[in-house]
Amino acid sequence: MNYFKDLELFSCIPEMEQRNLSDFCQLQNISKGDVLFQEWDDPQAMYIIVSGEIGVYKKNNEWVFGQIANLWVWDMVGEMAFFWEPPKRNASVIALDDSSFIVMLDFSMQELLEKYPQIHKQVRSVIEQRIEENNKIDKK
Repeated sequence: MNYFKDLELFSCIPEMEQRNLSDFCQLQNISKGDVLFQEWDDPQAMYIIVSGEIGVYKKNNEWVFGQIANLWVWDMVGEMAFFWEPPKRNASVIALDDSSFIVMLDFSMQELLEKYPQIHKQVRSVIEQRIEENNKIDKK
């Protein structure tokens, strides 16, 4: 099975390597209202949404959760934690619908980013855009 065949982010990887990478990934399903991960958790994986919708939530100064983003099919989530020192989740993710994900374990993701700088660059670009959006929310 090749989870990455139709994903633009992974189009630079030869199909055989996409299949090899798929062997180290799995599909995960969660129900509406389930938590995928919580803010400050240690990162174990990055996720690509295959179906459904998720909400991204962050605690404010009063420790009250506020929604900062919605993500849909083919969006990635959980990637930001791999670029922080120490690596920690900086938001909580909750399913707004029944949802499915491709789960890329941390060692697979790190190897992929090292081997394919263009993917690293694209992931970094998404992260920078999200940081900018989060900063706008924080200033409100």
